[in-house]
Amino acid sequence: MHSQHQLRSRLPQYSRYGEESRSSFNNALTRRHTAHNSGLNDDFSLDDKTKTNRFRTQQHSWSGRTLFFDETIGLLDRGIEAADKHIRPLQEAFQKEVSGIKFYATQKVLDELWEMRLDIKPKNRRNSKKEEAEGEIVEMEEMLEKNKQAKHAWAKVEKALQAAASGTKMTISAGRRNIKKADDKAGIERTVSKLQTFGSQCLDLLSKSKKKYSEIETLLKELDFLKQIIEEWTEFAEPGTDDENFGRDDGV
Repeated sequence: MHSQHQLRSRLPQYSRYGEESRSSFNNALTRRHTAHNSGLNDDFSLDDKTKTNRFRTQQHSWSGRTLFFDETIGLLDRGIEAADKHIRPLQEAFQKEVSGIKFYATQKVLDELWEMRLDIKPKNRRNSKKEEAEGEIVEMEEMLEKNKQAKHAWAKVEKALQAAASGTKMTISAGRRNIKKADDKAGIERTVSKLQTFGSQCLDLLSKSKKKYSEIETLLKELDFLKQIIEEWTEFAEPGTDDENFGRDDGV
């Protein structure tokens, strides 16, 4: 556990994260240390209120109607596309932000900063110079927008993975049964089995990646592998006549 003096020497590099966030970070480390000494697990909450608002409770089971195979392929294709467009760039941006401390900061510290980065709030600028305040406003707005887009992408990927893990039939919807690949029943059954396995694994990683930066790279690699699985079924990636708007979201 790092001393409070050591932590304070690092935190000014993250002034844009806000005074309240830095205070929460220090308090969180203290609470985690207490939790560890008292035998509690390492998932001790940063802040119950923050935890409630940050992301909805992870649901590993599909709660909607059971989807046709081609519908799930479409959801996965669009979900992975959203992850590449919004989650991956956020991960790369954070990697640059912590480049100055990665040689001496522990993984636990980086995980804490990642969680703070996802929950960043505008800071009080009453005592800032006008030029500094204007520059920070622009930078803060950009960071908040990237967070918003990434969280939206997380939700989209989550929905697709839930369908893959436990909500997919081994049949094709009526609008695509005339496609040649729809006759490959053995291939569809094998793919559904793979999707169930990888969908479940990726859901676990997805949940962890919202709190642990150490899990985000693994998640993105698994999504890349999942992308290879569904590339065999590219004919089903676009909406069909029966589901033109199913699972689509123009906001991502």
